Amino acid sequence: MINPRTSLMYVVDPYEQAAEECTSKFGVHVLIDPMKALQKTKVAAVRIASAAGTHDELSIQAAAASKAIFCEKPIDLDIGNAKECVNEVERI
Repeated sequence: MINPRTSLMYVVDPYEQAAEECTSKFGVHVLIDPMKALQKTKVAAVRIASAAGTHDELSIQAAAASKAIFCEKPIDLDIGNAKECVNEVERI
């Protein structure tokens, strides 16, 4: 269920065809580069649902862009990397 006070603005996917399918389903804009979404001032929060190997980097980039983050688990397959990510996000 989507919170009625929020709206989905962008689907970011490096696979343009997959992203375009979301456009018709959700009526949103498609971006290929996640940094472009993070630069948008109207984007207050991000949901990271990419491959597990990208969660830590995207979380840190989102924190640096002052976005609220909802990251699916695991943050990383290596517990040490996951802890480093959490520490970095908290430091930012």
